[in-house]
Amino acid sequence: MLYHSTSGTSHAVGLREAVLAGHAPDGGLYMPDKLPLLPAAFFNNMPDMTLPETAYVAANTLFSDDVDSQVLSRVASEVFSFDVPMRRLSDSVSVLELFHGPTGSFNDIGARFLAGLLPHLKLDAANPVNFLMATAGDSGAAVAHALHNLPGAKVTVLFPAKRLSEVQQAQLASLGGNVSAVEVNGSIDVCRALVERVFSDPAVTERVRLTPASSINIARFLPQIFYYFHAYAALRRAGDRRKVVIAVPGGNLGNLAAGLVAKRMGLPVSRFIVSNNLNASFVNYLSTGRMEVGGLVTTGAGALDVSRPTNFPRITWLYDDDVARLRADLSGAAFSDDAIERAVRMCGTAGYGVDSSSATAWQALVDSVDPATETGIFFAIASPEKTAAAPSAAADYHELLSRPRSVMRIGRSYQALVNHLLNR
Repeated sequence: MLYHSTSGTSHAVGLREAVLAGHAPDGGLYMPDKLPLLPAAFFNNMPDMTLPETAYVAANTLFSDDVDSQVLSRVASEVFSFDVPMRRLSDSVSVLELFHGPTGSFNDIGARFLAGLLPHLKLDAANPVNFLMATAGDSGAAVAHALHNLPGAKVTVLFPAKRLSEVQQAQLASLGGNVSAVEVNGSIDVCRALVERVFSDPAVTERVRLTPASSINIARFLPQIFYYFHAYAALRRAGDRRKVVIAVPGGNLGNLAAGLVAKRMGLPVSRFIVSNNLNASFVNYLSTGRMEVGGLVTTGAGALDVSRPTNFPRITWLYDDDVARLRADLSGAAFSDDAIERAVRMCGTAGYGVDSSSATAWQALVDSVDPATETGIFFAIASPEKTAAAPSAAADYHELLSRPRSVMRIGRSYQALVNHLLNR
């Protein structure tokens, strides 16, 4: 299979080049040349399939032209060595818990698939690939953990000062080896601007092999479709035959875009809901048809603190820039910090602990689902104990928090980042 740029001017490339380049030369994001429809038999059989089996079918459909099917089967099993349970919270609202991986985040799934795929893309230990990204929460630790000490890979993760929880920072900064944690005295937008500047600087890119480790990378992005099929199968396995609605926290929109890809491949979901905090540029786009990016607002739901969602081009590409078509499949909701705190408390009162970002999806689903005709599922994307400022004793993070950490602090210095990358 070939991969085209969402911007439409760069030539199509194979999987290896798409993964190791990350960005297309024209600045667009790579998408598969075709999104094959999965057969009806797959959807009929899904309730009786394990998650690794479901993931393998989807992965084989997308990647078998480039990766041996046996390898894909093994990678799918390795990625999902942990459970992804669905829990019923009420007659019409369920939750899919995506945070049972090694770093307590949904990002573990895409990061582990990327790591499993890389050895089969012929990485060269003598000429390593430098994976570079910025994180405001869980994604950096997930990528760092997945790629830790992988031959032929180096990892540099920028994060804004004073924005990660203690657990998030410990997970990222205690690994060492081929992983560098870089603290920036600025917002996540400042971190992302530094990363973007590096990727556009030929003085760096001609000397260092760089690729993004965020969901920009096609090998981190596409595996997110796996758990959409799993969510649908879980509802059907429970005997629920109503129309399916899935609510997804927004942020960089990789999670949502993957769901829309799954629908294009035949997933029979009736509609999606995207939820956000006050950084609601995409939610506003659904209403107005105009993407107007404002300044970043720092909120209590830090995973959603994104002013310019990086996967937005993938969504507009899927729908040919037709916002009316997109609205037929998707609605959006944005919440203030006070509303998010209420949602977290209400979930707790109902006996379910949830992180603040996932609470937005719960609230959006509760506000929208019609119990007479619809059944809804929202994605819980992070362990509520991991993202807490002071994790509880029950989380058993004592050993992690006691590990030594190594953090490079660069203020906002672009040259300091460049020197780091050139001298690793």
